[in-house]
Amino acid sequence: MFFCGDYDFLKTVLTKKIKQIKQKEPLSKLTFVVHTNQQKIYLKETLAENLEILANTEFYTLIDISKKLTNIEPLGDFEKELILKKLLYDEGIKLDTLSEDFNLLLQQLKEYQIPFQKIKSNWVRNILTKYQIFLKDNGYFDREDVHELAIKKDKEPFTDYLFIFGIKSVPSLHQALFKKLKKLTKRELLVFAPFIFDSGYYQNYNHFKEVRHFYETLTESFAVTQKELDKNSKIASYLFKHDYNIPKLENHSIKIMEANSEKEEIENVAKEIIHLVINGVSWDKICIIIPDFNRYLPFLKEILNRYYIPYYLAEENRYINSPNYRKLYMLFEIKLKSFSKESILHILSKTLFSIPDIEQLEAHIISLPSIEDPKQWQKYIKNPVILSLIQQLLDLPDKDSIENYVTFFDNFIKEFIKPCEERAYLEDILFSLKTNSFYKTLFKEISYEDFTKVIKTFFQKENKTKKQRGNIISVLKPTGAEGNNFEYIFFVGLNQDIFPKPLREELLTSPLELNNLDYKFHIIFQQLANFSAIFDKNKNIYLSYLTGSIYTQQTSTSTFLEEIKRILYPDWFYKEKKHLYTPKQIYLEKEFRIQYANELKEILKDLKSILERKQKYENPTTEDFVIDIELRFPMYATDFQLFAVCPYRFFLEKILQIEEYPILDRTKIPPYEKGLLIHEILKEFFLELDLDEPIIDKQKLKKQFYEGINDKKGINHFLSQIPPSYRPFEERRAYDLFNRLILFLQEDIDRLKAQNIKIAKEFLEKRLKNRMFIGRLDRVDQDNDNYYIYDYKTGETPPKNIKKEVQTKYVQLIIYKQLLEQKGKKVKHIGIISINDKTGRTYYTVSPTEELDQHLKEILHRLISKNFTPIQTDECNYCQFLDICPKDHLPSKNTN
Repeated sequence: MFFCGDYDFLKTVLTKKIKQIKQKEPLSKLTFVVHTNQQKIYLKETLAENLEILANTEFYTLIDISKKLTNIEPLGDFEKELILKKLLYDEGIKLDTLSEDFNLLLQQLKEYQIPFQKIKSNWVRNILTKYQIFLKDNGYFDREDVHELAIKKDKEPFTDYLFIFGIKSVPSLHQALFKKLKKLTKRELLVFAPFIFDSGYYQNYNHFKEVRHFYETLTESFAVTQKELDKNSKIASYLFKHDYNIPKLENHSIKIMEANSEKEEIENVAKEIIHLVINGVSWDKICIIIPDFNRYLPFLKEILNRYYIPYYLAEENRYINSPNYRKLYMLFEIKLKSFSKESILHILSKTLFSIPDIEQLEAHIISLPSIEDPKQWQKYIKNPVILSLIQQLLDLPDKDSIENYVTFFDNFIKEFIKPCEERAYLEDILFSLKTNSFYKTLFKEISYEDFTKVIKTFFQKENKTKKQRGNIISVLKPTGAEGNNFEYIFFVGLNQDIFPKPLREELLTSPLELNNLDYKFHIIFQQLANFSAIFDKNKNIYLSYLTGSIYTQQTSTSTFLEEIKRILYPDWFYKEKKHLYTPKQIYLEKEFRIQYANELKEILKDLKSILERKQKYENPTTEDFVIDIELRFPMYATDFQLFAVCPYRFFLEKILQIEEYPILDRTKIPPYEKGLLIHEILKEFFLELDLDEPIIDKQKLKKQFYEGINDKKGINHFLSQIPPSYRPFEERRAYDLFNRLILFLQEDIDRLKAQNIKIAKEFLEKRLKNRMFIGRLDRVDQDNDNYYIYDYKTGETPPKNIKKEVQTKYVQLIIYKQLLEQKGKKVKHIGIISINDKTGRTYYTVSPTEELDQHLKEILHRLISKNFTPIQTDECNYCQFLDICPKDHLPSKNTN
């Protein structure tokens, strides 16, 4: 069968089809062939969510399935280009980028099964022929060769049902492969293609018609097409329809933004993302699509980090992006940079190099004049280790065999590099070069410069051990984002020469030599299909383009975006900016003075402008933090506790009401939700507890813990919101927490009975207040006329120093003591009960003293005096206002 529609339609049909198959044939084997590895992830997530368990199911990309059939690992693009570069060098042609052009030409010829003899240029045909001879003579295969071998492989059927999902281009080589895969499928081959049947791009371009015709022939069925289109899919259906009588299409899910530069563009995206998260959107529901990473990388990281946006970008997580790995690679470049002063300084590292007095050495080198000759190092430096390092690298020949270079560096790193993970990685690289016959076969002799390029390819690989996972946004290329499970998509760089971006002019062939295949046009078709695919059901789509650029002065809007403008706003098409979307204005903590300028003018009468405020806070005095504002009493004890930790933070959060936006992590159960649930369970348990006949009903407690109690949701509710891949870890943590809760209850009952203490049930979760404070007591125990006050803590980190912390982060305990004393009760001690304390201590208490009462009075006096001077504490590093706090500019730092 063949299904045609948007991705939401395809996934819905696919899920239904798999359910039908599994009901009839529960043990049947299912095999998926998809467009990209990223799409594989999205599809797995969708099916796991809808089907729960995917038994006897495999996922492959096109090259993966050919590798499975042949058991052959093809050459990568870098290895192909090395071969081509060497062949070109042997011909006296030393244009570095030419190997890329040949690589692309080879792909075109092989995918479309065009013989090399079609190429008219003798020298081009000669290079292609020599390339193929080198592969044949040495037993190597590129991707297209592996596909060819897979097609010819005589195999038994390996699956019951084969699903081809999301593949929009099928050159003749891939067509032959799919026909082969059909023969290896016992039951049925099904195709799911992301085309909207009556769309303009589909109706007007033969490329897409040919794909559909092939799939209908392959499946021996006409396409089952999507009948009802979502408001987003309707927009996509009009792309390149050339219909100017478009009905009015209301669609507020698609927003068009403009920016004056790439930097401003990412800034706009960052502000809109923060607005979404403040309003409850989870980070992992957001994606940024960037067609040209090189254009945006210089400031992408800086902007996203400045807005505290968690993200993952594989291009930024390469080994060479890590400082120590980069230093290790730069060791290879010292010789190429003529042992310059800068090249030596770049490698120095205490953690990497076994060089004595390295800090003094670095300071000495910085003070040296420019060094023109490597031999000058002997004149300026006396450190024998660094001199030996330089001399050994200097003695390396400009050309040698791979084996000799590897042997040299094997010995070199043992002498100069400390044992560490970076050294272990380099040892693995050298071992790979030593055992990989490819490099030995290709290079009987290699230049040192080319050797460093080979080394660099390993350092440019993604460091998957450091890969961030969980509740973070994804930054992807258009192909990687296709068929996604995101709800909010930001597509930037919708300008000509960015997206669509045609290939540069062909240097090697003409379309006539490629059977009239215009490969550049073919690439644009793929970009059009990728662009159309994001207009999926229920997506919120932000399309951004540039009016200027940091790279070029003139920019023109993408033809794809012009189509969207024509479809959405036909009356506006030639009227600029009428329907542009302005991103929500979100200010960083550093910019809060500007955001709250009006309020500050009212609060701080003496500051007539933002500039004056800024000047005062660059060189403040403690008097600047005495601010005449209205304070409302009684005050909540937890608010007062914030003042005790830091008066300035109290002023910003409680007076100016600058709230920190919540960071939502769908990979974990929110700690505060677990805390609220445990508090409610403990309240009910101790209200019902009879110490004469104490009963711990584990089944009842387990039901409350997992299913909820009163209005508090249980653990099962939160587990259901976590992606399946993360659920087992949280299930384990929840299991451990429940067991720790049961253990605590038993310990607590034993303690109460042994010490003849009872629960003062009239004060359980009781709210008390006086003229100054309001507070809710978690727990009060009673021993004759003595009372004991506790706050529950459900986190895994217990108090470090309760005597010190009760004066700041637990100061509410002193307030609770005073509130209870005003009821005529004598409080013997106050403290924390750490329910989930892995150390087993659990109880952290301190005896009330006059000094604590006096401490509370002093804090209260500071509050009433309206003194909001910042205080330096251990909590500062966790404060949302750390970057703007003026505490370091005060004449004398306050500590607490």
